[in-house]
Amino acid sequence: MIDSQVGLAWRAELADLILDRGSMFTEILVEDQMRHGFVPEKLQSYLDNGGTIVPHGISLSLGSAEGPQFKNLDSMNRLVEEYRSPFVSEHISYVESGGVSVGHLTPVPRTEDMLGIFIENVQWVKRELSVPLVLENIAALIEWPGAEMSEAQFIRRLIEETDCGMLLDLSNLYAQSVNHGLNLAEALDVLPLDRVSYMHIAGGVMKNERYHDSHCHSLKPGPLSVLEMVCQRGVKCPIVLEWDSQFPSDAELRGELDAIEAVVKRTSIPR
Repeated sequence: MIDSQVGLAWRAELADLILDRGSMFTEILVEDQMRHGFVPEKLQSYLDNGGTIVPHGISLSLGSAEGPQFKNLDSMNRLVEEYRSPFVSEHISYVESGGVSVGHLTPVPRTEDMLGIFIENVQWVKRELSVPLVLENIAALIEWPGAEMSEAQFIRRLIEETDCGMLLDLSNLYAQSVNHGLNLAEALDVLPLDRVSYMHIAGGVMKNERYHDSHCHSLKPGPLSVLEMVCQRGVKCPIVLEWDSQFPSDAELRGELDAIEAVVKRTSIPR
């Protein structure tokens, strides 16, 4: 387990702040790095100074009944080698079907049949990767009918039966509680918290009576309250603050990082 650290997800616009703050854990988007075709100078500097870099994918479509989009696996393995990454991460979702991109991380039906398909896809991908795979819970704007298990039960079985780690997205859990009535305490009792490799947290906004995990609004008390609940259960691992656009000032970002660190220090159970 990597020691607890609070950092920012790597974006070119935030590189100077990330380097200045000195956090030793960050995450890069696989699809962004594929477009670069080279290691950016500032990211190389971060690596040379001992930082841990985790490639994070958004387009494997692990939940597709047609099978994952394997075209990105070579890129994932290349990034792992370049950045000496301990693992890679992807989402518990599908994003493409019939050659058509959905354009969004989309939930899968929580049925035994779908769980079997997802397990098979993950096991195939794991055989092709050179490092372990970590899976992230998503925020869903829809719920499929006919669920045969809760979201927490689906995730637990998927992670345990594929022997994967978990990327616990705190803001996505909060969105599920607002949009779909998820009982956070009950979900955290079921989720495999002992397998959490790192966590996400991000800002969002209420729109049309739905909470949107936008990654371009300020961090709200809701996700911080979920972080508090998780820390009280003894989870200790890196935490990545995500901002994708409409970046605030460095002072505001530092304030959000400080707020996250304050929750961790106040509520973490010593191990």
